[in-house]
Amino acid sequence: MTSYQPATFNFADLKDFCWPARNKADFFNPGANNLYLKMHEASQFECAAPLNLATSPDADLVRNTPVTHRYAETHGADEVFIATLGQARIATPYAFIFNQNGVLFNESYHNRSMISMPIERMEHFIKVDLNIAIKEDAFEVPINTVRLDWPPKKIEQPCVLLTSPWCEGYHHWILETLPRLWALDEFKELRDLPVVIPAWAKQYHLDSLKAFGISEDRILKFDGGTWDFERLYVPSFLGPGGHSKRQIDWVRGRLRQAFGVEQKGPGEKKIYVSRRDAATRRLINEDAILPILEKNGFEIIAPGELTLADQVTKFSDAGVIVGVAGSGLTNFAFAEPGCTLIEFHPADYINLAYWFMANAVGHKYWFEIGAVENDRQDFSIDPARVEDALKAVLT
Repeated sequence: MTSYQPATFNFADLKDFCWPARNKADFFNPGANNLYLKMHEASQFECAAPLNLATSPDADLVRNTPVTHRYAETHGADEVFIATLGQARIATPYAFIFNQNGVLFNESYHNRSMISMPIERMEHFIKVDLNIAIKEDAFEVPINTVRLDWPPKKIEQPCVLLTSPWCEGYHHWILETLPRLWALDEFKELRDLPVVIPAWAKQYHLDSLKAFGISEDRILKFDGGTWDFERLYVPSFLGPGGHSKRQIDWVRGRLRQAFGVEQKGPGEKKIYVSRRDAATRRLINEDAILPILEKNGFEIIAPGELTLADQVTKFSDAGVIVGVAGSGLTNFAFAEPGCTLIEFHPADYINLAYWFMANAVGHKYWFEIGAVENDRQDFSIDPARVEDALKAVLT
């Protein structure tokens, strides 16, 4: 029977909760649980300004955007790790990770500074306010209670966690959740274990797992209830808390390898990424923009209409990508370093994630901001500004 129970979460970092493992042999000791093995140090890189920041009338909108992550001259990510938890619990549709005492681990989504974002979104599933304490700091989040299916579903076999908040979306799956498979590259002990993914997985989720050799009989589809694991392996993201070169290199290299894509040298294609198949954040005057792009040799695509393999193939050979801010531009990660991205944003939602990605691996970045037309964040871009941007980038 499903019930909703008010709860006050105590938060902890996995690094503080677990015992540190000195090496791989210690970590895979079958008699030990709650271990933490650091694999890579935290990383940081310098961010080159967008190509048009000095000349754009919208520069202040970009510098002052409130959307995470905010404009900064440096950016980075926390250390990469893997943890093994005994008697671990995952619960809620976002697969938050708990121990049996109800402690919620910050690494359920990146780290302690970012876990509040999916917690806030849980307002869709919960009914009461909740006081949350993180270390010595307390703040209130207008949400919550945890969905508990009681008794919990018991999972006796060791499993690898491959689900996280928002991973039903293409961007979060490709850049955050799927790269957790780095742990299978690193440790042969994990390569035959079941992996836990969201029950609402789409075709690209399944296609990506199949490309990595993970058959359907190894997939456990988490239904958003409450599952208790005898042993759960939790690999971190490859860009915990931000973005990293390691993360983007893994996405580009491993997905190309998985789909048999060979790219030799810089990309040559010019691609426009449309959101014509999206429900929000569409380019209202796209019909006025497309002829400008087409006369400059751009291929017009809506990535959601392509298979994952086709997306990897097309974007691996991209030299210039133009598109509306959204998950379709995730494919920018497959391009060779040196590619240029021109990103269109609505004025009320300027997300700089792709600018940080560009800086992580040596791409170039240009932005254009458009006037919002309705409450769905549909917007328009001045065609003359598109002409000027293409002239600057292509000559």
